[in-house]
This record gives sequence, C-alpha cells and structure tokens, in this order.
Amino acid sequence: MYGKIFLNGCFRVLYDNMTEDLQQKWRFEEFEQLAKKEMAHFHGAIAETQKFNNKFYEVWTKKPMSRQVHIASDENGEIFQFRFVETPSGMKKTRNHYKPPVKLKWILMSQAMLPTYITGTLNFTKAANPQHPSILEQQDAFEAKIVAPADGRVVDVVSTIPNNKIGMRNENDRFGNYIVMAHERGEYSMLAHLSTDKIAVEKGQHVQTGDVIARAGNSGDSVFPHVHFRVMDQPDPLYAKPLTILMPKHQEFEHLDNALIEFAGEMVDSMSQFAFIAVIRKLVRNLVDFS
Repeated sequence: MYGKIFLNGCFRVLYDNMTEDLQQKWRFEEFEQLAKKEMAHFHGAIAETQKFNNKFYEVWTKKPMSRQVHIASDENGEIFQFRFVETPSGMKKTRNHYKPPVKLKWILMSQAMLPTYITGTLNFTKAANPQHPSILEQQDAFEAKIVAPADGRVVDVVSTIPNNKIGMRNENDRFGNYIVMAHERGEYSMLAHLSTDKIAVEKGQHVQTGDVIARAGNSGDSVFPHVHFRVMDQPDPLYAKPLTILMPKHQEFEHLDNALIEFAGEMVDSMSQFAFIAVIRKLVRNLVDFS
C-alpha cells in the first residue's frame, strides 16, 4: 500500500511511481518538502482502501479527523492521484443553513461508497431495483425530483451530457450535468450528475428553497443514479474549497452521515453487475426521511 510507504517516509518511491502529470505538478524536492510537513501529522492514521474498475484507492485519515491523504493508483501501480485533503472537522463551516436537495426517502452515502468522493460533499441515492439492477430507467433515483437547498441565484448550468449506462462512467466530464447556485455570504452550492436535458432553471434565474430545479441522473463520473451536493467558497467546482454544511438547528451533515451510515469502513471490491446491490440492501434500513 502506498499509504504505508508515505508514512514510512519513502518519498522517492512514491514520486518515481507517479504519472508524468503529477510529476509536472511538483518537482521532487517540492513534493518531499510537502510530504515531510504533512507526514508529521499522520501518526496513528486510519486506513481505508478499495478497488474500483481495476483502480486502487487509499484514504488515510489523521486523528482527530481533520486531514486526509488520498492516493489512487492503476493496476500497474502507477499513482495518478496524490493529494492532501481537509476533512469537515478541519474545514470552515457554512454561515448559511441548507436543506437536503432531495425529498422523501433517500440514502445518504458514506465515503466508502464512492472512490471519487470529495470531502465536504454529500451523495444521495435510493435503493436499487433488485429485479432490474442494470436498467437505468428502472432505478428509483433516476429522474427523481431535485430541489434547491437554499434561496439563491443560478450562476452556471450544464445540461447536455448524456446519462451513463449502469456501471459505466464518463471520466471526461467529471460532474456531468450540474447546477451551481450563489447564496448569501459568498457561498455557492453545486448539484451534479443530473439527468440529461432535465434541468428546469437557467443561468441568472433566482430560486427559492424547495423549488424543483432538476431531475437526478447518472451523468459524468457516476456509475449509478445519485445526486452530488456540495457547498463551496467560489463558483468554479474545480478550484473551490468545500465547506462543512450546516442544517437547521446547527446539525452538521458530517454528524448525520456518521450516525446513519453504519457500514462506513466496509469495502466494495467491485461495482460490476453488481456488488453495489449488496451494499444498497445493507443501506435500506438507513433510509433518511426528509419529507
């Protein structure tokens, strides 16, 4: 595991196994300096690993859960992702209160479900249809209503990315179809992986909390229908920093997640036809009622 190599201070081994793109991001001396600085905080780190589409993902979390190392490598052992990430307890909290972008019974997924999970992001889905697990249109989450999590103004919309078949993903369009909204106090929210041509708002339009603004889909870097909800400090999701989301009565989603997702920490070895079903069945008892 590359995480152990990092914790043992073998930075040259890590660097030599990185893709050219990563090596262009840092000179070795720069990477070594950054890694040494970070490594001092990761003694006793907790590891979580999983395999997904022949790629390996490691997440090492420091105590008290304020920082993570994300390492991803392919089947040949080449590292294509290496980053240090703040967890919700180490991030700034939103000053606004937000409501879930979904209604009725949805499942709030934990980090273990998605290797592309970004800390500070919530992902919602519904139980898969056990009779038709591979048919997109038969899934309860597909084209279910998505609502505005807070009052705001739409600042960006993408709506023409095709939905993926179940188990397939579009790595060229990371977020697929999405909406970015501006809210009070300089905060922005994003709803991603929406269904093709099912976005009901336009750029510049003002929305109110609870307005139906889109339908859930399976577009972008997504293998099954779900909604990716993120609050951030600027409108460009590629460069924005995520914020810990506060719900009414100051309930933090990070606490809600920990309380509801009992299987967090169990690994999914494959998302082919369909290890996902077994995981979803475990989650049915954790349905979240937001009605």
